[in-house]
Amino acid sequence: MAHQVDLVLPGLFNLSEFYDGAELPALNSLLRFGQPVANDLFNIDAILKDCLGVGHLGFASAFAEGKDAGHGREVLCRAVHLKPDMGNAMAMPLDQYCDDIGLIINDLSDYFKEDSDFDDLGDGLWMMRLKQIQPAIEFPHYLSIMGNKLDQSIATLSWSKLMNEMQMFMHAHPINQQRLQNGQLAINSLWCWGAGEYLTPQRLHAAWYCDDLELKTYGRKAGVDCLPLKTLVDKGVVGNTLIVELELLRDLKSSQNTDLSALLEDLEYHLFKPLFKAVKAGQINLRLRTGYEFDFLLSRASTFRFWRKPRALTDLT
Repeated sequence: MAHQVDLVLPGLFNLSEFYDGAELPALNSLLRFGQPVANDLFNIDAILKDCLGVGHLGFASAFAEGKDAGHGREVLCRAVHLKPDMGNAMAMPLDQYCDDIGLIINDLSDYFKEDSDFDDLGDGLWMMRLKQIQPAIEFPHYLSIMGNKLDQSIATLSWSKLMNEMQMFMHAHPINQQRLQNGQLAINSLWCWGAGEYLTPQRLHAAWYCDDLELKTYGRKAGVDCLPLKTLVDKGVVGNTLIVELELLRDLKSSQNTDLSALLEDLEYHLFKPLFKAVKAGQINLRLRTGYEFDFLLSRASTFRFWRKPRALTDLT
């Protein structure tokens, strides 16, 4: 019996301008032979909740340890630049490895120590432990809001008050004054998400392939093997498997220049090629989930439908 593989790859269909179907034969085959099925899950949170069978993604509580763990007041956060936009605000990405972020958040932590503590988790990711306020669990993943207008309608009055005070502190910080003089974006806000108690995944997977720190920590708490994405080409799939690739979406929304065509070639070798090979061998059934209007289902039987016309990214955008 073929194992089920979910490949979560948001942002794939935003790459048509970097795509040459002749150079990516495995991806071209996945799109050609895959059966399109209507999809109504368009953001990372919705897709991952469906893949895991949970009501919310309590990423922060997966990091929490000690006597204060599990109280539901932990939340993950990253520094962002908020740009005013027609009465609202738009979240703009920052270089998450910039030393300025750590310096500002450390000062923020000291100034607001009666309200919260901050733990540096690495890779520009922080956990804020709130001492009195209960954060909303509905705030979307950091990557979902980059470049978009923010919807703060679910925020409580106490949460909005604390965030506004933190934004005022960050705006006035001397580092930001220097950044503005240097023509850099101000580090003027935090985006927080991943609150709520940890929920054990109800959909079981023998392994996860992912490089995202939040997912790896979440999976380890569930007792799942979390393997680096680039090892798939050697290890292959054993049992039902979840594969989540967020680097593509991160690079699409990054403030840094990235060679996206090179990234596509890397995905061709490390993901598309081994997965299509496993489908053809009857080892797996594959579901490609990109947050597009269609998911694509692929089985060994579908690879014999040679009458299907070639399909590339440019045909779907």
